[in-house]
Amino acid sequence: QKVYKFETKMEYVNHLLTYIKTEPLNEIHSDIRSAAIHAIRHFVPLEPIFTDSEMQAILTTTTDALLGLPVDGILIPTKKGKDSQRTVNVENTLTIFNATIDNYNDLCVDLLKRFFSDSTLTEIYKVLSS
Repeated sequence: QKVYKFETKMEYVNHLLTYIKTEPLNEIHSDIRSAAIHAIRHFVPLEPIFTDSEMQAILTTTTDALLGLPVDGILIPTKKGKDSQRTVNVENTLTIFNATIDNYNDLCVDLLKRFFSDSTLTEIYKVLSS
């Protein structure tokens, strides 16, 4: 069976990681973070496999993007003035927040399935415990 090698896949993944990094950590404005994490999942099975440093970059960026968010995905403004009048669509925000968590969990599972080893488990543990 012939395997196609997608030599530039990390370039695309790096662009997706940049989108994730530019999303604010104080609240969820859109589903960009969730969509980028979902898209990265599709690169996991492609050849060449991710190096340890590439996998660490993916895990660190996606983990930081989630752990930095408010627990419920919503930060209701407390400032007086213009910001205090802003309305938050709670249902939509929670839907995006839950989809982001689901995509992150799926990404971790996909990485473990593809690269199951002691070092992969160690990398995931290091990222989660930092």
